[in-house]
Amino acid sequence: MLSIYYMIIEYKGEYGSEIGCFIPYIHYLCDKGFFKKHNLKVKTYYGMKPYYFFLDDDEIEFKMEMRLWIDNRFRTFLPDHLMNEDLIFSNMKSLPKMMDPPNYTKQYGSIKLPYSKPIFIIQNKYTNEWCGPPRNYFDTLMLDNILDFITKLFTVIYIRSDDIKVPEYSYEENERFLFKFDDKAMITQKYPDVILFENLLKEYPNYDFNTLKCIIHSNALFTLSTIAGYNSFDAYFPSKHYIYKVNAPEIYSKEYYQNMHNMLCPNHREIYFTSNKDELIEALKKDVASLIDKN
Repeated sequence: MLSIYYMIIEYKGEYGSEIGCFIPYIHYLCDKGFFKKHNLKVKTYYGMKPYYFFLDDDEIEFKMEMRLWIDNRFRTFLPDHLMNEDLIFSNMKSLPKMMDPPNYTKQYGSIKLPYSKPIFIIQNKYTNEWCGPPRNYFDTLMLDNILDFITKLFTVIYIRSDDIKVPEYSYEENERFLFKFDDKAMITQKYPDVILFENLLKEYPNYDFNTLKCIIHSNALFTLSTIAGYNSFDAYFPSKHYIYKVNAPEIYSKEYYQNMHNMLCPNHREIYFTSNKDELIEALKKDVASLIDKN
C-alpha cells in the first residue's frame, strides 16, 4: 500500500493573526500550486475549516487546543516578512509578497438570510485584556443608546462570543475567565427583535459557528465593533465598518485598520474610527438618517 507523506504547516497563536496574515499566506501557496506539488497540509484550530474553504479535506487537519499568544519572533510557520502583522498593517499600504487574501464574500455571499431589513452587526467582548480586566468594550448604556435608533431600520445581530461555548470553536486563552456582564439581559428585555448570535446558531443548525459568521458578514451593510482579533475578519468584507477604541495600545490606530481593510478586501470602504462614544453615536445617526433619506 502506497503511503502519502505530508509536510505540515502548523499554525499556533491568536485568531486575529491567523486571519490577517496566515490565511492569506496559505491561500497564496494554494493558488500557486504548492499544496499539490509538495503535499502540503495545514494544521490549525478546530472550527476553522470555513476560513480555509479553498483547501481540500486532505489538505487540512485540526487540533483541540486553546489558543495562546505567540511572540511574532517565534512564528516560524510564516516567512520572515509576514511574522509581525503589526508592522505589516502599520507601515505598508499594499499587500506584501506571498499574501493573497481569499474572497469570503464571493464564497458565502450567495447564501441569503430571510430578513426584510438590512443587516447591522454589533461585535462586542468582555474579557480580560492585556493582563488586566475588561476595558475595551461597549458598555450597556452605550449599547442601549445605539440600539434605540438602529433597530428601527436594521436587522441587528449581536455577537459576544466569549460566553458562548460551542464545540466547534477554539477559544482564546483570555476567554477562560468569564466576567459578569448584563448586556444580553438588557437586549433581551428592551430589544427582543435583536438577534443574539447564539440564538441564530440554534435557528440554523446546519451551519457551524464560523460558517454562519462568514454568511452574515457577507450580507451585512454595517459592522460595529471594538478593538479585537475579529477586526482582521471584518476587514475582508465591503460593509461599512465602525471601530470603537477604548484603552487599547497606541499602535491600533485608524491608519492601522484602514491599511488592513485596503489589503484584505478588494472592494474596501473607508472605515470610521474613534475613541469618543458621543462622536461614534452621532456618526451612526448621521449615516442611518442618510440611508432613510435614500429610501
